[in-house]
Amino acid sequence: MAKSLVMAVTMFVGTADADPKKREQVKTMLARTVNPQEVDAMLEGQVPPANRVRESPTFYNNAPFAVGEVVKMVENGTLHVYRPGEGKPKVVNPLGVLNVPKGRLVDNARYVNLFSKRQPFKYETPRKVLNFLREKAYIASWDFKAGYYRILINPPFRKYFGIKVGAVYLHYNALCFGWSEACLLYTLLTQEAAKELRLRATFPVSCYLDDGITGSADFWRCLRAMNFIIKVLTLLGAVFSLLKWHLYGRRKRDPRSGS
Repeated sequence: MAKSLVMAVTMFVGTADADPKKREQVKTMLARTVNPQEVDAMLEGQVPPANRVRESPTFYNNAPFAVGEVVKMVENGTLHVYRPGEGKPKVVNPLGVLNVPKGRLVDNARYVNLFSKRQPFKYETPRKVLNFLREKAYIASWDFKAGYYRILINPPFRKYFGIKVGAVYLHYNALCFGWSEACLLYTLLTQEAAKELRLRATFPVSCYLDDGITGSADFWRCLRAMNFIIKVLTLLGAVFSLLKWHLYGRRKRDPRSGS
């Protein structure tokens, strides 16, 4: 999706209704970097007070990967670098690495999450796929690469998503892994795309975060569905990597049947 989309991405409501377990986790995290007597004061008010938290050990343990990812994100505009005299982010969250060895940078935004309004929502479940996929059917699937980084955070809120790498301060310009609202917003946007596909076509579509799937027992029907999806997603701003896409039908061999 186009990276020009700007969202007002959060509503801070304070910590009065925060999950007690998560509150204790945040208090433990804060106690490592500030005076224990100051911890309770940092959880008061409607918006997160200024705070600086050290990077996660997983960042240093995977430094070559982590620093390389940060450099890429600075180059593509996902991260903003604070220059000398520009100040610092209001909140600096710990930056870590998950899913090693593949690796993913995660902004540990638990402190900010505690002040955010909890908004329950439901994902589409794999069970929906079973309603339209049958054995030996053809499927067409797609996924958005680095989807979170295509959706920009409303500028006044970016100062709450700061990080520090060495002596350099940065903040996220786009959605980041680790922020509780990011999943909700991304799901709402992808569901809009799925809704558009369902309204304008006669084939089923199921979406889960950045993945989508459709299918049919009829090869040509599935091919038409795939072509239509390409057109609609392109109009919405998607750019397809033709080197990674299989734009032709193929059937996987079933090892059980030998066919």
